[in-house]
Amino acid sequence: MENNYINFLKEIKNKKSLVLSSISEQGYPISRAMLIIDKQWSIDSMYFSTNTSSKKIAEFQSNSKASIYYYDETTFQGINLIGHIDVLQNQDTKDLFWCEGDEQYYKLGKTDPDYSILKFTPLRGSYYNSNYTIKFSL
Repeated sequence: MENNYINFLKEIKNKKSLVLSSISEQGYPISRAMLIIDKQWSIDSMYFSTNTSSKKIAEFQSNSKASIYYYDETTFQGINLIGHIDVLQNQDTKDLFWCEGDEQYYKLGKTDPDYSILKFTPLRGSYYNSNYTIKFSL
């Protein structure tokens, strides 16, 4: 059973999006769909690009606690990961994660000050299958 959640977690990078949750200034969870960047994706760290001007940047700078959730409706599997987010804004990181087509979101390209990378580091999680649930630590 353990291999099921590890394999499922590794396969998420091949999907288009998942749900990322932050904590608002008022202390409530805020969830939003995020596009997956499959570069450098691993069980230990996952990356997303976002607008520096978005509310989530301020939320994560104030409180780095985060969770991600992905559900595959065709296999009735889901995974929830709890961890923290680091906001990365150095140019080397931006260059590394830049993808063709990103200019539609960041008009000035890789050097756009409104372009930031979020690094999610999971600490623990739960894997859901139609028949069982596994809780695990990373």
